[in-house]
Amino acid sequence: MANTVRPAGACATCKQRKIKCDKSLPACNQCRKSGWTCPGVPLQPESVFRDETATLLRNARRGKRGPQKGASTREYTARTHDLSPSLEDRATAYFVHNYVFSFAPAGGSHEYLPLLLQRCHARNVLGTICAAAGLAALANSGNSPSWKTQAFSWYGTAIQQLQADLRHPHKAKSDEVLGAILLMGTFEVIACDGLKSITSLSHHIIAGAQCVHMRGPEQFGIDPGLSTSMVAQLRGAIVMSCHQLQEPIPAAVETWSRWAEPALPQYDAALYCFGDMEKRLIAARAVIKRAGISSPSVIMRTLLPLDDLLEDWRKLLPNSWASKSYKCLHPTRVDEAIYTSQYDTYPDLYIATMWNAYRSSRLLIHETIVTATLKHGSAEEVGKLSYSIDILRRMAAEICQSVPYYLGYSRNGGQVMVQPQFSYVEGLSAEGALLLFWPLFACGMSWAVSTEQRHWIASILRRVGLHLGLQLAISMAAALEATPELPT
Repeated sequence: MANTVRPAGACATCKQRKIKCDKSLPACNQCRKSGWTCPGVPLQPESVFRDETATLLRNARRGKRGPQKGASTREYTARTHDLSPSLEDRATAYFVHNYVFSFAPAGGSHEYLPLLLQRCHARNVLGTICAAAGLAALANSGNSPSWKTQAFSWYGTAIQQLQADLRHPHKAKSDEVLGAILLMGTFEVIACDGLKSITSLSHHIIAGAQCVHMRGPEQFGIDPGLSTSMVAQLRGAIVMSCHQLQEPIPAAVETWSRWAEPALPQYDAALYCFGDMEKRLIAARAVIKRAGISSPSVIMRTLLPLDDLLEDWRKLLPNSWASKSYKCLHPTRVDEAIYTSQYDTYPDLYIATMWNAYRSSRLLIHETIVTATLKHGSAEEVGKLSYSIDILRRMAAEICQSVPYYLGYSRNGGQVMVQPQFSYVEGLSAEGALLLFWPLFACGMSWAVSTEQRHWIASILRRVGLHLGLQLAISMAAALEATPELPT
């Protein structure tokens, strides 16, 4: 229906008497001369609605838009498409859905991001790198080269925006800049082919560390929860990088811990104790590397006391941390996510992650011992490796048995048979998958796992990588599949 405006007519009296009204205000001259009461001329025009649907359709077919000439029907199509989300919005939503989560009490992954995105402009460095990371993940999961190219283009734009912000004294210390630096590391993990992304990630970790140092202790006073969350994620990345590169944890991390201590929640004693042992293990392995120590006996004297501490830590865990083990009675009906028909369940993801951190640490200890002994040990020392090999196989088996829980499987009504809680792809737990792939890769690289077990681990990593668009997990799978069979 079209609204067509028609000028108002005479006053009501002149209309009734059918004489011409001069429309004077506040009363027309005809009424005033005749002594009649003039109701006044309407101030608002009368509106008459006519059905012009047929006219509009006819004009549209002719390539016109209503009464205007020269407008093409393409303008109608463009208006319709504007109602759908932009590619940037879709990419950002995908990243937030799959890569943002938290689990008590130790924090999670990018849990600070929704609040920061609400604060900032969509076109600033944080919005740009978030869209780039999300689009890279979408490109990997959907095998879209054009999206991958666009993601790297946005990444380049984000780098330029970051460089400009770092030259600004106020913006350089903002939460948005620190968050963007953390996301750039995530982008490398998502987008870059091959295990070289681990090296690229370390560059962003260094930049993030410099940013935290520049922000100073006052960053934990204005919005302590937000700053603590970002620094906790950065610290986790630093610890992971130090494990991978066999380098000591920088002293600056201890400085941040002192700054943040008043704002930190009171975690349980088990977490604090494990964190201390982890630092000691990283420092010991760094000394072995830097000093070029190759003697198996020296390495054993250095690392086995730490292994004893880890085992003591396990024995002192509260009953609330206990896992439950199950075995499937019908192996032929078991999903491929379950290895050797056996699986474990945990009270929550945080506890499961702490268990796998413990297993990964013991894997590192005994892998270092076995490797050094096989290369440089005497026949007698090689003959005493059975203890370390048993530990390696047990830790690897326990990590593999945690896979169904991490991927979102649950027991079906208490039955012995495990059923996936959701479908094959849609139900894959993003949180669990992200927390799983590092310990699973460490397990797959172990000297003690069989070729069959290594290939199964590779299949799980590829499944995680394809579902989340995580290129690093796909590269890890390829690396494991290319690993030659080791003698047992």
